Amino acid sequence: MTSTCLVRNMLDLPRELRDMVYSYFWDELTVHSLPLARVLDSGGVLTKIPQIADKKLVGEQIAAEAVGWLYNNSLHLTINRPSGLPGFLSDDIFATGVRAEACSLRRLTIEITDMDCDVSGLQALTTAKLRNDFHLHIRIGLGSKSIKGIVHLGVRLAELPIPASDAMIVAEDVEPWDVTDLMGEPYLAWEDALHGVL
Repeated sequence: MTSTCLVRNMLDLPRELRDMVYSYFWDELTVHSLPLARVLDSGGVLTKIPQIADKKLVGEQIAAEAVGWLYNNSLHLTINRPSGLPGFLSDDIFATGVRAEACSLRRLTIEITDMDCDVSGLQALTTAKLRNDFHLHIRIGLGSKSIKGIVHLGVRLAELPIPASDAMIVAEDVEPWDVTDLMGEPYLAWEDALHGVL
């Protein structure tokens, strides 16, 4: 049941002020706590929807605006694997009628935990609506990996024609690299050797 007084007061605000309210609700902690991976695996909707996006609490218009704000402005949206991207873009995961594909995404982080993972899901970005300054952040957490694998992944990513004039793809490594095939010794071995010399 919606709180009609809250909804009426919220809708009386200019859109710019409502957007400020949405920005406070969609803080980094809230966005990171969304169980997107589980929802994308099942092809369903979120079972625990944040209050600002719950149309039963705030009404359809505010819920739709809040979800639209999230997709258009958040710096913290994260998908746990490339194959989940098409569902993220096309599914109505908040049950508000707003889909990410209809919004101009600002930034998206995609985690890659397997160098040989299927990155074909990233093709969905080539037809997505993106801001001109769209930022794709690839977070690589692979345990032991090789430079060759990273380069191969980079080549596959470089082939994506991202439809944004100032689009940026940034890869972040979260663990040491195995550069045996490049330098002859694993990274940790030369790190130990350097500590012995310094």
